[in-house]
Formats: sequence, structure tokens, C-alpha cells
Amino acid sequence: MKKRILPAVLTVALVTLAVLGGFALGARYTMKCAVPVGPAASADNEPGYLISYRYGGLWFNEFYPDGI
Repeated sequence: MKKRILPAVLTVALVTLAVLGGFALGARYTMKCAVPVGPAASADNEPGYLISYRYGGLWFNEFYPDGI
């Protein structure tokens, strides 16, 4: 029975490490590409900060209100 379980456990461990490694690389790339634009105000005049993320030719802008 042990011989059947060991390959399954190793496979699960390798897949888990691959997923965690991919997540870590993606998070590092996102942090590397984050550009703090600076102070901004939302449509409701709520103060905060605008941060832009670039992935190749795509840009994503996110507003972070103060106090979070």
C-alpha cells in the first residue's frame, strides 16, 4: 500500500510547490511593475493614492483610500 501512496504524495507536493512558486513569481512581478502615481482623490473627493500596474502594454490603475 505504501508504494501506491508515495507517488501520489510526491505528485501533490510537486504540484503544490509549482503553484506556490508561480504565485510568488507573479506577486514579485506585480510589485516590481507597480508605479505609485501619487496622491489622488476619488469621484467622491475621498483622499487616497493611485497606483498603476503595467503588464506589457496593459495598464491597471487602482485607487487606495487613506486609512486602509
